[in-house]
Amino acid sequence: MERRVLIIATGILVVLPAVAWSRSPVHPAALDPSWRDLAFGSPREEVLRVLERRIRDRYGDLTRKTMDIRERDRLSREMQKEIEEVRVSRVVFPAGQSTWSVSILRDDYEPGQEMILVREGAARYYLLFHEGALYKWIVTPADPSREAAMTLLEQAFGPPAEVEKSPDGEVVVRARWTDEGPLCASLQDYTREFQTVLVRVAKKDLEEKFRAARKARQGTTLNPLIDASKETPQVQEPDPVDELIGRQGPVPHLRDQPAKKKKKGK
Repeated sequence: MERRVLIIATGILVVLPAVAWSRSPVHPAALDPSWRDLAFGSPREEVLRVLERRIRDRYGDLTRKTMDIRERDRLSREMQKEIEEVRVSRVVFPAGQSTWSVSILRDDYEPGQEMILVREGAARYYLLFHEGALYKWIVTPADPSREAAMTLLEQAFGPPAEVEKSPDGEVVVRARWTDEGPLCASLQDYTREFQTVLVRVAKKDLEEKFRAARKARQGTTLNPLIDASKETPQVQEPDPVDELIGRQGPVPHLRDQPAKKKKKGK
């Protein structure tokens, strides 16, 4: 297969010579085989069955490695707790400004869409649904480094179709992979804001549609980060995704307190 790679850096577009490579179809299973049964377009209940099977398989591997009865019992309890947490996980994204508007997911959802959150150690998975059907899979990896994520994606899908670099041209801040199939993948570097990177796999048609709609909205509305900075200073509520990925939130702004008067001596 031949493909031309587009490099975006400091406003300059560079088209590299076409290259050939062998790669896997774009799908989360190419990054982690445990996602092989995940089908985009599936309803919530089918996705939950896949998630439960992944949890049971993972704990099954751990259980087989120990003969300690107490350890096996502990693993069984942890497995059941994790399954229950996934089954009750349901986020419905609100319209208008919210804590999600300034979170790491701010460019990845539309009002009214739903999400399932999966916690696996230091990794977090976000499965988004549009009109009841799965259309996007997101992970903030256990290893939050840009280099590790780029290596994994390039090993699976080959060189990216598009690359956006920092103004100095030294750092990849966004990369995108696509093929003839219905899915696309992308990497976005949020190291400066959230100390992690974000990897997406999504249905190509919906992802491009929503990206265009968000871009149009951003051209007619204030950036939520700028808008939030104009509000009256107050103690800031914790960002939900900051808590999920273990990021230390900003130090709350404390209102100025009047100086206490010294008591007169007796």
